[in-house]
Amino acid sequence: MALTTIANFKSYIGDDGTANDTLFTALLARATSSIEKYCDRTLDSTTGRDFYDGTGDYYLYADQYPISDITLLSVGRQSVLKITNSNSDAWNAHVKVDATNMTLTINGGTNDGNDILVLASYTITTLAAAIVALVKGWSATVQISTFGTWEATEIIPCLALRCFDNQYAYVECPDEPETDFKFEADTGRLYLATGFLTGTQNVTLRYTYGYATVPGDLEQIVIDLMNMYWQGRNTDFSLQSEQLGDHRKTMAAGGHDIPDHFQKRLAPYKKYRIAVC
Repeated sequence: MALTTIANFKSYIGDDGTANDTLFTALLARATSSIEKYCDRTLDSTTGRDFYDGTGDYYLYADQYPISDITLLSVGRQSVLKITNSNSDAWNAHVKVDATNMTLTINGGTNDGNDILVLASYTITTLAAAIVALVKGWSATVQISTFGTWEATEIIPCLALRCFDNQYAYVECPDEPETDFKFEADTGRLYLATGFLTGTQNVTLRYTYGYATVPGDLEQIVIDLMNMYWQGRNTDFSLQSEQLGDHRKTMAAGGHDIPDHFQKRLAPYKKYRIAVC
C-alpha cells in the first residue's frame, strides 16, 4: 500500500545505495498514511468491502473512489446459518465473525475454549458441516439453500452472538446481488434503479477503488513529504521558536501535521461530500 516506490524516491534524492532502504520503506508508509488520513480516503488501488446505511434515495456515495470495479452490490441481509450449542456441562456458548474467521466459543465444562474456522476455506454449506464436525455440542443448519454455494467470506462480521441452551445465533450474508445499477467512477456515486432502501448498514458494497496508476502530481507530493521527513529526521518540527536568553521555547500546535503548502497541493484529492438531507 504505497503511492510511490523506494526506487523513485532514491532517484529523486540521489541515493544509489541500500543502507537506508529500511528507513525509506518506513517513511513511505508514514507519508502514505498521513496523506490518506488527510484526504479521508484510500488513494492506492485496493479491493475491499464496505457497509452503508440505505439512504431511501436512488443515489449513494461510496466512501472510497475512484471506483474501477464492483463485484457485489446488495441491499438487505439474509440469515444463512442457524447455529447453537448443547454442551451439557457448559454455562455459555457464542459465535463471533470477523473479516477472516468464525470463532466458536464454549464457556465452562470439559470443552471450554475456542475453535477458529478460516472463512476462506469454506462455502456456506461446507462451513455448516465443519461446525457440526467440531462435535462438542455444536450444530449448524443452512437456512436458505440457494446461499449454500456462496463463499463463507461473504458472511457479515458480528460480535459474539449467544447460542446456548435453546438459543440460536443467526449468521447473515448480504442479500442477492443487485444488477440494475450504475456508478460514476471518478466520484464514487452509485445509482440503483430500485433505490437504496432506508436501513442501518443494510447496503453491502464489494469493490475495487483507488488509483491503479498514481497521478504524477500525487506521487510527487508523497515523495516531497518523504523528503521532508528524511531531511528533518534530526529536527523537532513541534518547535515553533526558541529563545536562548532565559531559554524560552514555544511549541507549535499540530507540529506533526501535514504543512499548509502540502494541504493546498492535496486539495484536489481530499474527500468532499455534500450532505444529503
